[in-house]
Amino acid sequence: MYSIAHYQMELTNAEDKATFRKMKQQIQPFKGIRGVPFSVVAQLLDEDPTLNVENQSDEVHALFMSSFEEGLIAIGLLSVAVLTQPEQSWNLAQKWLSMVDDVTTADALGKIVIGPCALLLDIDIPSEIENHQSVFAKRSLLMALSAYVPESPKGPWVSALRSHLQSEQVIFVEQAQTHHYSTLFKYFLKEEHPLLRKAIIQLLQLWSSHDLTSLDKILENHPQNLPKWLKKSYEKGQKFYKRTYLNKT
Repeated sequence: MYSIAHYQMELTNAEDKATFRKMKQQIQPFKGIRGVPFSVVAQLLDEDPTLNVENQSDEVHALFMSSFEEGLIAIGLLSVAVLTQPEQSWNLAQKWLSMVDDVTTADALGKIVIGPCALLLDIDIPSEIENHQSVFAKRSLLMALSAYVPESPKGPWVSALRSHLQSEQVIFVEQAQTHHYSTLFKYFLKEEHPLLRKAIIQLLQLWSSHDLTSLDKILENHPQNLPKWLKKSYEKGQKFYKRTYLNKT
């Protein structure tokens, strides 16, 4: 991890008015945005992906709180620490989870920090969702379940993991572990908040993409059909599953 001053200097030099205007139309986090292209975030993470949570928790927390872009860098750094310090990383992620107020940060934190932590520490994500009232915290925890299928996360914040593992593909499990998806199925059907529905659409597509058999079994035993807003994601995943798993030669 570089010094906070180094990150701030690099990000300040990379601020772009057009990027700022575009970002401001999409998100308005309390800690503010700089308007830095995501390619710069990826480059900084690629250059130095190391973090020792035990010795640098104050520094990386201060980085997370500085701005939207610094927050994404902090998440990227913490994702590498998860591999060797999952408990300390989980504790810090819980602090951040209560502060998240934009979708991009929520998704990044869930996919590459909370999800892998939960896998390593055997934490029950559905129970964690019930413990939070914030829509962004719930969204982050839902997206954490994407780590439970063999599909690489995307985004500049994954650059630290790619650099550390020296691999373009970052896979947390070899086979789908969708038992938590099954636990949440009734919750999937009744959720009404648009931000959470969008997360559920992504999860259902991942579920049908990598474990269609278990999903179809649940659908057979369920008295209701999938609502229209979930059918497309199921069908997309179904096609992927058949192409990837059933057509292997």
